[in-house]
Parts: sequence; structure tokens; C-alpha cells
Amino acid sequence: MQKKPPLLVSELRRYAEVRPDAIALRAPDGELTWGSFIARAERVAARLREDGCQVGDRIVILGRNSLAFLEVMFGAMFARCAVAPLSTSAPPETIALLLEDAAPRLTFVDADRRAGVDMADVSTRVVFLDGPGGDGTPGFQEWLAAGTGEGAPQTPEDDDLLTIIYSSGTTGTPKGIAHSHRNRTT
Repeated sequence: MQKKPPLLVSELRRYAEVRPDAIALRAPDGELTWGSFIARAERVAARLREDGCQVGDRIVILGRNSLAFLEVMFGAMFARCAVAPLSTSAPPETIALLLEDAAPRLTFVDADRRAGVDMADVSTRVVFLDGPGGDGTPGFQEWLAAGTGEGAPQTPEDDDLLTIIYSSGTTGTPKGIAHSHRNRTT
């Protein structure tokens, strides 16, 4: 029997061990080494679990490219949650429909994209990626700092849901395409 290739999360952790000081990410708001990126993603994963997220819960991300976006995306994967990144170019009505379909436990959003979240008929906790809101909505850094950041890293199972990617295909109506950890590895 042929050995299965390692899952993405395992490979990322291994790479951080081998090249901890190499640059892993560059975004408009800064850069992170492999060691610091994986440590931050693990901290996000622990915070998600502290916030009540379970295996298979969905996390929506709606924001511009930033370190916080990537930390949430990979942190959710590390927490064995499914990530549904949504396009910032979608109109609020479409965002509302996608949120209703995804039924996220948490939604991380840039403040200027909040309208679509507010239109959705879904119960989701909102965290602003780009700083705290004047309405008491926490910013990502505040949300992250509110947790202990502790907890043993988890290893995903092959069939854990990893991502839900929305595509309109040829119909114009976006549909969620689900990928497991194994789907994304092979």
C-alpha cells in the first residue's frame, strides 16, 4: 500500500521546525517568519477553541490581504475548523446569501464589509480584522489577546472539512465547494 502524503497542516508545522527564521508571509501590513507564523496560527487555533469552536465549525473570512486574514485562515485549519474565505468584491446581498449558506460560528470581516454580514439571517459572532469597531465589535488583536493562547495543537483527520470555496460557475449563483484536508493534499 502506498503511503499517504502528509496533510497541509503537518507540512506547515514541519517547515516551521526546519526553517523557523525564513520569511513565510509578506502582506501589506508586514511579514512573518515561518516560526512566528505557525506560532500565531496555533494561538488563533487555541483562541477559536476557547471561543467554543468545535471540529467542523465554519469560520468565514471577508477582508483584504493582511497578516490577520492569513493568521485566521490557517489558525482555523489548525483548529480543525472549515474556512470559507469570501470575496470582498461581492455585493452585500451576495455576502448575506453566502453567510447563510456557510452558517459560520465566527465571521472575521473588514469593518467596511460589515453591511453584508448585517443583512444575513444567521447568528454569527463578528470580529473585525482591521481593528475594533465603535459599536463594541472587537478587533482581531483584541479578540486574540482576550484568550490564553494555550492548548495542545491538534492534528486534522483526512476527512475533516478544510475549506469551502464559493464559485458561481456558469449559473451566476455562488455555490460552496467543500474540500477536506485530504482533498487539498492530493
